[in-house]
Amino acid sequence: MLDQAMIDRYLHDVDAHLHVDRAHRKRILDEIEGHLHDAVEAHVARGAEPEHAIQQAIAELGPPDDVAVQFSPLPSPARSVRSWRRWAPIAVPGVLLAMGVAMTAWSLAWLSGGLTLGEQVAQRQYFLWTGLGGALTAGTFIAIRRGDRDPAWRIGAWFLAALTGAIVGLSVIG
Repeated sequence: MLDQAMIDRYLHDVDAHLHVDRAHRKRILDEIEGHLHDAVEAHVARGAEPEHAIQQAIAELGPPDDVAVQFSPLPSPARSVRSWRRWAPIAVPGVLLAMGVAMTAWSLAWLSGGLTLGEQVAQRQYFLWTGLGGALTAGTFIAIRRGDRDPAWRIGAWFLAALTGAIVGLSVIG
């Protein structure tokens, strides 16, 4: 009886390193699983214990990241988004976060004694900017990282950058 859990863990590790779309991902993982099962059957036919046969088959295929690289397409200049363009969407939320942190730090550094009502209102506004900037920056960062696997996430990153710009613009206007 095969220990499918060991094979599943290996396939999960390979999946984590694949940079292909969903349509190709399932086909690739099915192919790798088929190779693993064939190798395990061959080892068992030669007298190996099933668990040892699985370990040998996995060792023969190699580390998950090396296997994934074999199936990853070569980056084409038209599709590959690297360098500064990849991280450009994070600029606007990052600036908002930096401004929120700077305003909060500045206001806390210049406090003398208690807070007046106006200082309390300003402090709440600074904390709001910091929290909003942090949330939008974190969301944009996650979208950028996932954009390597699925281009829809790149659109999400730019959407969050545009949303941040709209929020800042509306707060400046009114």
